[in-house]
Amino acid sequence: MYEQSYDRIGPFVIGMACGYLLQKQENRGNTNKTVIAFGWVIAAGLSSSVVFGAFNTHPSQGVSSLYYALAHSTWSLALSWMIYACCNGFGGFVNRFLSLLVWKPLSRLTYSAYLIHMLIIHLYFLTGDETPHFTQLLPFSSLVPIAVYT
Repeated sequence: MYEQSYDRIGPFVIGMACGYLLQKQENRGNTNKTVIAFGWVIAAGLSSSVVFGAFNTHPSQGVSSLYYALAHSTWSLALSWMIYACCNGFGGFVNRFLSLLVWKPLSRLTYSAYLIHMLIIHLYFLTGDETPHFTQLLPFSSLVPIAVYT
């Protein structure tokens, strides 16, 4: 759980910069096709490195620390390119797929769950008869009751 706001300052700043650039941009859609293709390749590489970077490897402590320190900001950069591209009309298949109406109810449902999930987790743990002690099974044993209340 991330309760402190500074835990996600890197992705927050990247998202704010992307929003600022989109707001201040004057000429939409007048971008070189080479730049667009390069942006999609870089975004795909960054997102793939975050998703598959730690898969089935045994990195050193330094490499592991670097991965965990930069993974959220790297993912945010890839996502910012995707948002920028879709807003400027060169999103292609990605824009058409994400604009399908089938995603609308799911997006509202997940946003509602996002807004209330911390309250439900706190209520679940604070209304118990005893203080929960962390064990390996605590996340699994509390998953179903929290999911039912959400």
